[in-house]
Amino acid sequence: MVRVIAETGRFSLAAERLGLGQPALTKIVQRVEDEFGVPLFTRGPQGTSLAPFGHLFLEYAEVIERETRDLASAALAMRKGESGHFRIGAGQSWIHNLMPAIIQQVHCARPNLSLSVVTGSVPGLVDELLAGRIDLAFVSMTVPLSDDLCSEELLRDQLSVIARPDHPLTQLGRPCTIEEMLEYGWIIGEKIQTDLAYTWLQDATKKLGCPLPKVVLETHQKHLMVELIRNTDLLAFEPVHSPALTNGDVVLVSGQRIQRPRGTGMIWRKNRVVPGMQFIMDVARSISSDRNPEQFEPRPEGRAQKVTK
Repeated sequence: MVRVIAETGRFSLAAERLGLGQPALTKIVQRVEDEFGVPLFTRGPQGTSLAPFGHLFLEYAEVIERETRDLASAALAMRKGESGHFRIGAGQSWIHNLMPAIIQQVHCARPNLSLSVVTGSVPGLVDELLAGRIDLAFVSMTVPLSDDLCSEELLRDQLSVIARPDHPLTQLGRPCTIEEMLEYGWIIGEKIQTDLAYTWLQDATKKLGCPLPKVVLETHQKHLMVELIRNTDLLAFEPVHSPALTNGDVVLVSGQRIQRPRGTGMIWRKNRVVPGMQFIMDVARSISSDRNPEQFEPRPEGRAQKVTK
């Protein structure tokens, strides 16, 4: 109602669009203004526009509408377990490696489940999760989580230094040194402490007592990174199971790896797992276990625990 009045700029036009009489619409607005003690609109010769409180009212109304849609979706999924819409966030490694298989299996088994998938940095996707804009995130476990979130590690991975197949470092006929790698430009995700590539570069240069190498590009776009690596002397980090390595588009440089393994898995909000979402999570567990040499199962609090055989 408030949005329609703001869009039309006239109570008469808004009443017509809403299918109400203008006196009835005016009375509703007056009732709201009386309840809060501040005006929703500024009225003048040029029409009606939102007052400062009107803008605030709309912001809160949009939050309530979104939460109501979430509640309706959760209720539908809870009743049937086979329908509903879920919003997924996924890091680039998941997008390029496991998400296609997860989506395909979900679609084949539950065709009435629909998904929307967005990508981004780990901190960004965690923020989206906390804000309620996504339901489930598949990311690397590199950021501390609030008590409102649960997580489960599904895979353990190692990041490797990669380059184009005919890069000068691959033509040495011997393993190259870290000092030699640091002479080249790099592509990383972000210059933040949760980015394992960036922290590895920081640690390596600190131990050697040399400055950080030039970071030519910060990006989470996997395709862009691989294309640049293929056609330049830049270096980057990539999981050892990456399709780019499997396909031969890029190669490992001297087998160098980050010594700290990277955990990756899923994060969700507490008490928000409904049957449809549970099915998606179970599919992710199954597909991840097929790719992982070790099996993991969730602990009661949602953390990952290795299964002893």
